[in-house]
Amino acid sequence: MSILSLPNELIHLLLINCILFRGVVRGLRLRLVCKRFNECFIPALYNSRILDDVSAPQIGRHWWMRDDQHGPNRLWQQYLVARVLGEADPERLIYGTFTPPPWSKYLSSLPIISIGIFANQYFSRTPAIYDFITDSFSYDTNTETDKQIRQRNQIAQYARYGNVVMVRHVSGPSSKIRGGTRGRYGNPLYQACRGGYEDIVDFLLDRDVDHHGQVLNAATRAGSVEIVRKILEREITFETDFTPREILTEVIKCENLPMLHLILEQGYNVTLGRYDEAMEMAVAQGLESMIDCLRGLEIVEDPPYFSNRTSHGR
Repeated sequence: MSILSLPNELIHLLLINCILFRGVVRGLRLRLVCKRFNECFIPALYNSRILDDVSAPQIGRHWWMRDDQHGPNRLWQQYLVARVLGEADPERLIYGTFTPPPWSKYLSSLPIISIGIFANQYFSRTPAIYDFITDSFSYDTNTETDKQIRQRNQIAQYARYGNVVMVRHVSGPSSKIRGGTRGRYGNPLYQACRGGYEDIVDFLLDRDVDHHGQVLNAATRAGSVEIVRKILEREITFETDFTPREILTEVIKCENLPMLHLILEQGYNVTLGRYDEAMEMAVAQGLESMIDCLRGLEIVEDPPYFSNRTSHGR
């Protein structure tokens, strides 16, 4: 008897147990097995309630700013809508959660309103709104450094949410974008790599943005082979990344075989320490295919100073 000949109820229970046992990421791959699994997967995922443990602020924060709703963010939002429509009264949810702000006490304090609206440049989704806020409510900054920091933070914010139109607009005509690991929102190139936004990565690399701060680590975690290849073509090496040891672990965790082949071809050294950490993680998560790949890798000795380095300097 074929598994596909089972009734929908049993297929539904089978998928629920697979999701609970292997998690959301690996469970999503069941959609590739056959058309019937693909059709039954989303209802099974919702009924498993495994997404209840997902942190809404981490994934859903500022979701309205994104140009392309996809990936975990889109999946979580759809799940949230299904739960609200199916189990809660929308009006009670809205009026019982939010308290109307006392706007009246601020009406006599226009400077406070001006500064508050100007701060919302970070949340402008279109150039027209951004320019309107800038022209109508801007206030002078003390130094040129303050302006550069604000511009870098804004670019990183929009890069994080995949809004290439706003990244280009805020960057302006300048030939180089100042980057770095400091600042509230981090490095713009890191944010673009972590989100897998190839068009933004191309733009930032053409502007010679600062590439320090775990850029390769972010690209491997996103699973984009093309982004990793483009970064390596800019003479950015694995050893200049702040955490080269974690790169192998992230590739194995995603079960990304093309990425593994790429980093090995580009000279990534599989030291004993990196190998042990990746193998331990693969065994703990039951990644059989990656365990076989790790066993076939050539291992090099750790540098003599490896044991004296801190965990942040791996």
